[in-house]
Amino acid sequence: MEKQQMLEEEPLIRLLSACAEGRQEAFKELYDLASPKLLTSALYLLKERGLAEEALQETFVHIWYKASDYVADKGHPFAWMVTILRNRCLDILRRESRHQNKIRAVETDPLQTPDINDSVVEDWNSLDPFELRLLQECLQQLQKEQRKSLLMAYYYGFSHSEMVEKLQRPLGTVKSWIRRAMQSVRECMQK
Repeated sequence: MEKQQMLEEEPLIRLLSACAEGRQEAFKELYDLASPKLLTSALYLLKERGLAEEALQETFVHIWYKASDYVADKGHPFAWMVTILRNRCLDILRRESRHQNKIRAVETDPLQTPDINDSVVEDWNSLDPFELRLLQECLQQLQKEQRKSLLMAYYYGFSHSEMVEKLQRPLGTVKSWIRRAMQSVRECMQK
């Protein structure tokens, strides 16, 4: 992270103390004073304005609820705030990385490639080998959209909104694909 010019210590300590007492006007003043520099740091780390603003918002929510945790003897108040911001940025980077990995994993239909197919099914290790093979066969019988939707929802952990965005289909269609896929798999597994 680029070196930040520290804000004056005394006003920040006073404002944090007032925030710890629940004084909203002090919180607004603290935000006005520190947010431009914190946003600059977030932009430096995240490289995307929307994510940087999200990190800044989460940082100030944390500051509001944890202002009483700040101990002046342990360091400069702005350094304390930058540490909170940095942790929020790292959380966002981890979340975005997981999201990108999910997207890459679904780019190809997992059941079209035997290697991936086997690894997908092996992860459902609560099933015995016969049930695993039966599940694999049942999944392969689904229409491509249904199979992909079912795997996105239950294997990769996509939310409905993420699936709508990725598949570029209405929410009702996505839910219908999942419901029909679940019903088909259930019926197939009971045969």
